[in-house]
Amino acid sequence: SSTLPTKTSQPSSVTSIVVFSEKPTPGCVHGVRETRPAISINGPWDVQFGEKRVCWTKLEDWTKSDDDDIRYFSGTAIFRTTFDCTFSEAAEITLGNLLATVAEVKVNGTDCGVVWTAPWMARIPAGVLKAGTNELEIRVTNCLANRLVREARLPPEQRTLKTNMRFGKGYRGKDKWGDDKPLVCAGYFDTDELFPCGFLGPVLIK
Repeated sequence: SSTLPTKTSQPSSVTSIVVFSEKPTPGCVHGVRETRPAISINGPWDVQFGEKRVCWTKLEDWTKSDDDDIRYFSGTAIFRTTFDCTFSEAAEITLGNLLATVAEVKVNGTDCGVVWTAPWMARIPAGVLKAGTNELEIRVTNCLANRLVREARLPPEQRTLKTNMRFGKGYRGKDKWGDDKPLVCAGYFDTDELFPCGFLGPVLIK
């Protein structure tokens, strides 16, 4: 659009006339951006936990898995899926609630940043999305705590992790503050609870 100043009968007054071009900005009508519907990404998800790869039809807390290699996994889990899109403008992707983790987001191989706190959102630059099929990769990293709990639950001869942490069995008792759960630097017990891990969605592109 362009603005043309014109004089009125009042010598000190100026009136502006806004002229709209025939071709509006994509996604805008008369300067007002249209609201496009959100894209819901529902999977299925190809998930890699170290050397183990599984297919998930829905997102979940991986500490709820029946597979111990997943349940106690500590490190970076890689979630991959595809989705269809009809635009290439800049957008935002939200992951839903992250569980004691941080996540690195990539769309079509482009790094879109790290998500670590609410509102669990990353920005997708203009030109990264494309009409048709798009690829999404989310690298979710947790801490070592759950692996240490697993070590505490194993017999000493089966432990494979080298650490200066102490491991115990049964009730850990109270610390000097009267707390049933001392600082993690005091060691890990087989009765310790696991830290929830992963992200639950919904995964949306807006």
